[in-house]
Amino acid sequence: MKPKLTERLPLIYLGVGTALTIVLWLLRPAAGEGLSGVTALFFWALHVAIVLPLLYGAQELLGKLSYLDRLSPISATVVAGILGSVAFTPFAVGLDALFAAPNDSEDTGPIWQLWTSEFGSFVFPISLVWVLLNARALSRLSVPRLLADEEMTTAVDPEISEDEREFWSRMPKPLGKNIVAVSAELHYLRVYTTLGDTLILFGFGRSLEVLQRFDGMQIHRSHWVALPHVADLVRNGGSLRARLSNDIELSVSRANAKALKDRLAGQTEKELAAMT
Repeated sequence: MKPKLTERLPLIYLGVGTALTIVLWLLRPAAGEGLSGVTALFFWALHVAIVLPLLYGAQELLGKLSYLDRLSPISATVVAGILGSVAFTPFAVGLDALFAAPNDSEDTGPIWQLWTSEFGSFVFPISLVWVLLNARALSRLSVPRLLADEEMTTAVDPEISEDEREFWSRMPKPLGKNIVAVSAELHYLRVYTTLGDTLILFGFGRSLEVLQRFDGMQIHRSHWVALPHVADLVRNGGSLRARLSNDIELSVSRANAKALKDRLAGQTEKELAAMT
């Protein structure tokens, strides 16, 4: 079976980071002026190695801020690019100082001016690169549906949290609410139901809070499954995988393997007891 996106993240980040580093090395932006050869390559590799995690973290942070719920996916991605650029500014200044030639080390004015100038020089390209890196996922995202006032004010279960209401507002109605599994795909969430699957902009950690009302458990750092939909546990090259009712297979981490087996055994006992 083809590996899930979450199982290929290290390779994805390595590939993207390597490509960006080579592009920057070949284009030789002004920030690397005076550097050449291996030094220039290392200079840009450090930039990429720092900025990618910061962008990812900024996108994850946005997913946890409820007052930004109404941002469109593209707007949220742009904002994440700007926030990531802000966080990257001190690192960029430090790298410039570390790799600066002796004649470039003179005082350039107040620190805030230096930081502002540095931020202004890369906020647009960093934000643009982040949008481009997310373009494929953005094109496949389910567009959040704004709940009508009638839906928002009538027949509302007081036990339903704001996170849960937001979660369902982002789910396409035709997929229903019978969830089979959810998987983190970068900072997006793949949601499987008995009627299909979709990609939404919602944090995996937040989804675990929402799914507490369901009979399921987290089986991997990136996967949650509904126990009634676990059809079988299979071995694949030494790793344990859960085969679900929709025929997909998700990895089970070693830390969660015993708990999953115990939960499934308990569920089987309950079903047998109900039949007698």
